[in-house]
Amino acid sequence: MITSELIFTGDVIRSFLSFTLQIEIEGRWPWRRHDMEAGDAERSSL
Repeated sequence: MITSELIFTGDVIRSFLSFTLQIEIEGRWPWRRHDMEAGDAERSSL
């Protein structure tokens, strides 16, 4: 029982740290990548 709780807690912490690192590096939310690329494509076609 305790082992599964520790694994779950470790996964949550790892996911949080992964998101924060990606935000620090790229400067945007991971799920906003497509929106930003679409906006860049529209601007470059003008």
